[in-house]
Amino acid sequence: MGVVKRQGIKNTISSYLGIIIGFVSLIIIQPKLLPPEIIGLSRVLFAFSTLVGTLIPLGAANIAIKYFPKFFNPEEKHHGFWGFLLIFPMVGGTITFLFLYFFKDDIIAKYSLQSPLFASYFYLVFPFCIFLGLTSLFNSYLSSIYKSTIPAYLSDIFVRLLYVICIFLFHYNIFNVSEFIFSYVAIYAIQVIALIIYIYIEGHPSYKISWDKVKSENHKEMIQFGLIISIASFASMGLNTIDAVILGSYGLNTLGIYTVVAFIPTIIQTPLNALDRISASKIAFALHENDTTEIRTIYYKSCKYLFVIGCYLTVMINTNIASLLSMIKPEYLVAMPIVPIVSIGYLFNMAGGTNTTLLFYSGKKHESAFLLIGVFIITIVMDIILIPKYGMLGAAYAIMITAIIYTLIKWWIIKTKFNLQPYDISFVRIAFTAIIAYLSQVCLPQTSHPIFDILLKGTIGTIIFTAGILFQKIIILRLKDGKIVID
Repeated sequence: MGVVKRQGIKNTISSYLGIIIGFVSLIIIQPKLLPPEIIGLSRVLFAFSTLVGTLIPLGAANIAIKYFPKFFNPEEKHHGFWGFLLIFPMVGGTITFLFLYFFKDDIIAKYSLQSPLFASYFYLVFPFCIFLGLTSLFNSYLSSIYKSTIPAYLSDIFVRLLYVICIFLFHYNIFNVSEFIFSYVAIYAIQVIALIIYIYIEGHPSYKISWDKVKSENHKEMIQFGLIISIASFASMGLNTIDAVILGSYGLNTLGIYTVVAFIPTIIQTPLNALDRISASKIAFALHENDTTEIRTIYYKSCKYLFVIGCYLTVMINTNIASLLSMIKPEYLVAMPIVPIVSIGYLFNMAGGTNTTLLFYSGKKHESAFLLIGVFIITIVMDIILIPKYGMLGAAYAIMITAIIYTLIKWWIIKTKFNLQPYDISFVRIAFTAIIAYLSQVCLPQTSHPIFDILLKGTIGTIIFTAGILFQKIIILRLKDGKIVID
């Protein structure tokens, strides 16, 4: 767990720095400097491109994580594994281009009536999805060699800071709408270039593929795994982006407001995203070595610790959301009811720990893929039914219901297939502590200043929650070799 802990801490730091930048950008800067329609435009462009871009690597990102241990050999430049991986996005990019070319008229027609601005900039989708697909592949390659910190800082901090700069340039009329959107896409091109440079420095890349080594490691199995995971990754990404894609067709202004408010509860699952970046490689190695003790430790601790963090963040966000939104433009207050709904869904994700990673790298790829596809279909159906009727609230309900269903099914599969059951009475005590901390803040009188109100409630809630967790010994802090160790 040494490498996991070190890089996990670094990735968590970068994630939270990114969250802070993103929070300031989306909650303070963008509502003040950008019209909701422009916010909605950038969101639907990103969501659509991310969803399509997931298919471009054809699962090569996951192949890098799962099969890299078999090719690991710095002296031999990993037998040209880098060059082998690049074949996949070349094929995937061609297929994606053909898909977008033949269906562009139908897609544009869907948005042209209520979201004509997106239809005008649809041509940027193809380069954007290429950049996003390559970023995913390159990040996974670097993660497989335990070099995930720099990519994390690029994704979490660098990209967000450049976007903030673009926002100011647009607000002060240095950029027009076209230049702003073009620069937004160009930021991700810069990220791809930076990742390539870093791979050449640290990754021992080689385009000379050792086909004998590839064949000896069952290349057909790798390709099959990649294709299955590609479909599953598309479904997985769809769970996070399909609401914006569908909601965007009902108006960019509505999507812009939804984007700002729905971003707030995403803070809840940030630690899960940070842990998944590095735990995937560790779990892949543990499965390769059949180290059941390591797998059990990672899974059990991730569920418990992430649920503690998730409960705390859920309480803090939902007790202070009214004060927070009161500092934004009045037009954003209409979306406040979506926050507790979405929060419940993200809390369930946190309680599941590294369940998704464990399933996908344990040889249960078919079951996992079909599960994701099934849940994705459920999400699409719910969005299609609920969004036209309830708007933003419908999208929030779809997120919550999907998260609960998905987490429960994954728990059942892992319990049945691997005999791993991480949940015990301590989770009940954690939830009870969170409820007490929540009630303690709700009962406090509202102050006249929202910032002071947030600080007062946040301080009291933090003290009560932390004291409850430590007093019940749910988490134990102890000194070991002069360092604080968490048990």
